[in-house]
Amino acid sequence: MKLARRRARDVTVRKNVTIPISLAEEASAKDINFSATLTEALEEKLQA
Repeated sequence: MKLARRRARDVTVRKNVTIPISLAEEASAKDINFSATLTEALEEKLQA
């Protein structure tokens, strides 16, 4: 429940990242959303 409340209050910010082209191409080919994936990975890492 805390995460849901925090997400409701969170304002998004734009961040630029640099990744290997091979990862970018493969992710794009599989229609992977970069922002959603980065958000999920950061949330998982912060809870570890």
